Amino acid sequence: SIPELPDERKKRYIEKYGLPDYDAAILTSSRHLSDFFDETVAAYGNAKAISNWIMVDVMKRINSGNPDSSCIKLRPVFLAKLIKLTDDNVISTRMAKQIFDIMWDTGMDPADIIRKYDFTMITDRSVIRGLVSDVIKENPGSVTDFKKGKLKAKDFLIGQVMRMSSGKAHPGIVNSVLDDELAKYLN
Repeated sequence: SIPELPDERKKRYIEKYGLPDYDAAILTSSRHLSDFFDETVAAYGNAKAISNWIMVDVMKRINSGNPDSSCIKLRPVFLAKLIKLTDDNVISTRMAKQIFDIMWDTGMDPADIIRKYDFTMITDRSVIRGLVSDVIKENPGSVTDFKKGKLKAKDFLIGQVMRMSSGKAHPGIVNSVLDDELAKYLN
């Protein structure tokens, strides 16, 4: 009936989840934080991703506000959902960071935030192909630069597609479609 002691938890985090010693030490620095981690892992098993989110985003918020992690509005199951949505490429990492901020402040479910604020990622290749075509037409100089071997021109074009889509286009698909379209100009 004695709760797991911090050293035992730390050892378990290292051995079971493969977390670095430093991460495990931070996660076990408070019982509330350890419980939060364990509940989040129970809801979604990607312990390393969960550790990363807690180590960066949760700790940043705890350190900038009330240091008592027991005051967190964010529920572990909601953080687990957010990480899963990112892992499943339903939302981008950039979107996830924005959603996290809203979750932190409100305690809302990420699915509700996605619906309310229209955080949906564009994954339809034909839609992305249309965006890429528009960007190529609007930026012929960048296409010329790319043909001359200036690889930064492709990064610029990707940025323009992301801007045109308000950051909603799936970056991997944008990159793939842009490669296909730029290949036409190399022949």
